[in-house]
Amino acid sequence: MYLVPCSIGCRNFFYPVYTVTVLYLPILHHNLATAIANGLEQIFTQNRYADKVVPLLLQNNPKWGSRDRHTVAFTLYEMVRHWRLLCQTAGFETLYKPGKAQIWNILAVWITVNHQPLPPFPELPALLPDDIMYRFTQLRKDDVQVRESVPEWLHQLGLQQLGEKWNTEISALNHTAPLIVRANRLKTNVQNLLTYFQNEQIPATALPDLPDALLLQSNRQVVKTRAYLNGWFEVQDAASQMVAPFLDAQPNMTVIDACAGAGGKTLHLASLLNNQCTLLAYDPDTAKLAELKKRAQRNGANVQILLPNRHKTHWEKYWNQKADRLLLDVPCTGLGTLKRRPDIKWKLTPTMLNQLLQTQAQLLNRYTNLLKNGGIAVYATCSILPQENNRQIAQFIQQQQGRFSLLNEKHIWPSETGFDGFYMAKLQKN
Repeated sequence: MYLVPCSIGCRNFFYPVYTVTVLYLPILHHNLATAIANGLEQIFTQNRYADKVVPLLLQNNPKWGSRDRHTVAFTLYEMVRHWRLLCQTAGFETLYKPGKAQIWNILAVWITVNHQPLPPFPELPALLPDDIMYRFTQLRKDDVQVRESVPEWLHQLGLQQLGEKWNTEISALNHTAPLIVRANRLKTNVQNLLTYFQNEQIPATALPDLPDALLLQSNRQVVKTRAYLNGWFEVQDAASQMVAPFLDAQPNMTVIDACAGAGGKTLHLASLLNNQCTLLAYDPDTAKLAELKKRAQRNGANVQILLPNRHKTHWEKYWNQKADRLLLDVPCTGLGTLKRRPDIKWKLTPTMLNQLLQTQAQLLNRYTNLLKNGGIAVYATCSILPQENNRQIAQFIQQQQGRFSLLNEKHIWPSETGFDGFYMAKLQKN
């Protein structure tokens, strides 16, 4: 992978471009290859998520150097990203539950298409490099769903909902995500943070129109830096950083984040308002709320965390029609985050999508009752599917029969920005 200046309206942003030449693959020792094969087995056969598998692999192998760690993480994510293409190059259909021998076969293909000789590992099959390269090259000329490695059902759904724009967006999403951080105004500002990174020899660039964002061009683990541990910044994609300002919350308001998760947007709200508000955060996942509590302490953010096992639904009755602002960053397919979570496309099913659509509708109807008259809600997803976005909002407004008005909506398209795909709708209670 290499970085080139973005030529699609990103100005100073740098867009990651995939190439099949990876210079550090010759050092793929047997223990690294075994770790990669084990990781692929966990991701596909055991149905675990890559963003949990990879950190655990690195944690369990503390003797690996930074080059080895990078090789394992990069290879795993890129193989998952291009899984259908690699499977078909190996002569398989797309494998959702691959066996060990099939995984090693696909790993051999990956090494070969990166123009490296196969190491003499007993698990690796003998391949004819010229045949593999010919098949790979031909498949890359194939339809988008093969070239960009998209499940057939998902590709057809995307075409149905977005037309040819689906092809453009899925291609843009098939690259590695940039590393973007958000300065925490409660403890510093973006200029001081930029100076800090410069002093630490971490290349950083400010992003236009995002006052707290910095793009980092570094492989270092920035979450171990002194600045992060002191709460100066959070890792947060640029598109995600657009959600909290879109809510237009003002000091002294009551603001509720009813789908807070681990609290990235909650903390952004606290930062924007300088803690001068009543900020409440709820999520049904207590583990995520525990993480939010730790992050809030590190950030110096004043957040009232509502625990489901302690407060149950009593808090909803208490705050009914009292909120000035409501943030609903609802559960979604996450298709807008394929840059950083490429295994989502292999785990998503039509049944899961239908369940998510029902959940989104239920959350909209349930939590908008917290708003006072004139209050504003922002509904947000990290998806690019209209079914989860503007169609969901249109259905809600129709069902509400005049109780809510759509003030504004925003689509963040990866092909236009290089960021994650996001959707936001601003609703006002009449």
